[in-house]
Amino acid sequence: MIRNAGHEGRGVAVAGLLLLLPALGCSPADDTIGPTDGRFDRADTAGDGIILEGLDGTTCDPATCTEACAALGYPVGTCVDGACSCRPGAPDADGDDDGGGGADGDDDGGADADPDAPLACPPDPGDGCGPSEICGNGSDDNCDGRVDEGCSCVGGEVQSCFAGPPGRRGIGGCVDGTMVCTGFEFGSWGPCEGSLLPEPEVCDGKDNDCNDCVDDLEECRPSVICPTEDHAAPLNWYGLHCDDFYPEGGADCSWAVVAPAGSATTGAESPAAEDTRVYFDISGDYIITVTIVDPYGRTHVCTFVVHVRGQGIRVEMWWNETVSGDSVSDVDLHFHRNRPSSGWFNADDCYYANCVVNPILPWVSYTIAWGYPDSPATACARSRCPNPRLDIDDVEGWGPENVNIDGAHDGDLFRVAVHYYDDDTWDGPADVMVRIYCGGTPRVVYGPARINNVSAGTGEIWRVADIVARGPSGDDCEITSLASGSAYDIRPDASRSGF
Repeated sequence: MIRNAGHEGRGVAVAGLLLLLPALGCSPADDTIGPTDGRFDRADTAGDGIILEGLDGTTCDPATCTEACAALGYPVGTCVDGACSCRPGAPDADGDDDGGGGADGDDDGGADADPDAPLACPPDPGDGCGPSEICGNGSDDNCDGRVDEGCSCVGGEVQSCFAGPPGRRGIGGCVDGTMVCTGFEFGSWGPCEGSLLPEPEVCDGKDNDCNDCVDDLEECRPSVICPTEDHAAPLNWYGLHCDDFYPEGGADCSWAVVAPAGSATTGAESPAAEDTRVYFDISGDYIITVTIVDPYGRTHVCTFVVHVRGQGIRVEMWWNETVSGDSVSDVDLHFHRNRPSSGWFNADDCYYANCVVNPILPWVSYTIAWGYPDSPATACARSRCPNPRLDIDDVEGWGPENVNIDGAHDGDLFRVAVHYYDDDTWDGPADVMVRIYCGGTPRVVYGPARINNVSAGTGEIWRVADIVARGPSGDDCEITSLASGSAYDIRPDASRSGF
């Protein structure tokens, strides 16, 4: 998450040193934290930050002033016209408290730069638009708003993509999304989803326009800190704290979350709270937007992406994602260790009856033994973390369900299947999606595959794909779809005895 121990530690220190301000001859002046959008006027020192009154020209000691301002969270403290002026910007480069550069304040032999001047930036990379599309690179090479259009692919394949100008891909706030090949043997790429594109530059500590230069604006000293991306593990809570984005404090924050397809997460736990959290139930990219209203009534908007990834092989399944209302059904995910003679619904098949760790009776509910060591408990949503495991079993809804296995051996074989257990109150077919990750990388997405239910426990079975684990820790894999021609391999429940 964005918050770190250093930030929390600074808050404690500020609270303690504020008690010392009267002894230093300082007191915050009548809320003169200046109205600012992150730009500052050197002639208006009160507008730069705050003025600590009570220090006249004979008692304003620079060291004492710096310490007092630091206690309030301002890195700059200078004596100006007999008062201690606190500012959130960089210290005055030439040391003369006029806010300008010129003199050699650091004795390096050259004149210091004016900290209020625009940053020296590398050359702008440009948009990089070309005359035609190049297949397979995930870029919009010809800048027509589409990625890899007209390029062939194998159904289910996933690749990283960027739907903005190719010259700005991977620079600053520009972040890749993903695209899925739709169809079967001769598929076509679907839309690029989840990429963050260039936006007008804002004074917020982020390279919004992706020109390889952060906050390249006149007299920019950001009051908002906006990240580009972060990383987290699935099946965990992720903290969201307003002060991490507006360190000065006193702001109101609201939160919006766009979760990846298949997630049951609809937003932050308390969307209008200054401190809240969001649960990452599956892998994927979660796009988080925080809207900040600062103490002066100005609104700031910050959007960033959290890449949620887990180790090993992860299979995620969801269904009927377009259905609205309260109707529910029960579709089950199965993960077989590829022993063709044994069929399904047995000790070679990880599924709801033998592969879920009950938090009350973890050693009784989990009954299969495939010989893999447990993963650390922090990798799971349960009290024990065996391999393989069914971390989420959704019996009344639309998913997700997920099976994970960490530490598979090179060459180990597995098969994925989906069984329609009960249509419950839905009373209709299930349109099912399956996504497979290897070592944190999304490799394939299959579906929607329509499967039907006859009665409770006797619905159709979709045999999805075979997986071969690769690498010493099983973090790589080879995946083969079991679809034939232009149709998925869907059979009646009576086929459960066969592989």
